[in-house]
Amino acid sequence: MMSPVVPERIHSGWYFLALAQELSGEITPLTVGRRALIAVREDERRVRVFDARCPHRGAHLGYGGRRCGDRIVCPFHGKRIALGSAKARLSVREYPTVLAGDALFFRLGAGGTDDHGFARVIREVAQRQRLVGAVVRRVTVPTDVLVENAFDVAHFGKEITLGPFGELTVEGELFANRFLARAFSPSVVVTEIGPADRASTVVTGGTPTYDGAVARVAVGTAGAGPDALDALVHGAVPGARYALKPGRQVVAFRRFCAMFPPLDG
Repeated sequence: MMSPVVPERIHSGWYFLALAQELSGEITPLTVGRRALIAVREDERRVRVFDARCPHRGAHLGYGGRRCGDRIVCPFHGKRIALGSAKARLSVREYPTVLAGDALFFRLGAGGTDDHGFARVIREVAQRQRLVGAVVRRVTVPTDVLVENAFDVAHFGKEITLGPFGELTVEGELFANRFLARAFSPSVVVTEIGPADRASTVVTGGTPTYDGAVARVAVGTAGAGPDALDALVHGAVPGARYALKPGRQVVAFRRFCAMFPPLDG
């Protein structure tokens, strides 16, 4: 008999929340841990993310809710729920988001101390190349293991530092290509492969759900060799493992993860 999956506690910081193909319409229900969310598409360049529970009686606004201007009409009692308005009597909280190509990211936590430069970096990436969805897969490992795995333990032998925004950074070589990985939270890593002025980008993220996790990968191609890019994309998720190898690389990563306080799911 298989052991039940224990839902992972969520942390502050950035998450890779969805790919474009997962945003089914104007309002899409999503989850992080046990936290119910909705993604609301404003236009092709902007998607907003809100709490999904109606503050009136707790109905899920993502199932049957309909947009009415700057409000959502609750499917349960027909209440008009304001989107992100602190002045409205009934409203749902809005979260910081970045839509970069096909990839939607959102951040949990108060203030900007858990950003670690991610919003700036991913926008710069999106200006150079379009991020296209490559992988969406349910997995049975914690999200931080996905991020550690995206680094690949072999590359941890190189110099490990904190980058200019406090992100965990490691640089090495993969199939004779320059390799630079930067973790911006326990759940998101941005990897460059190829020459610095025309590097391809692979973004790997894990989002905990009520019954496991979802791994997502998006790719922006530029100057990387095809073998290196293929290895990075297809090796990021299938090779994820429960048992992290001991050594200073894991110690550095665990210390980095400890910078993001846990939140209620």
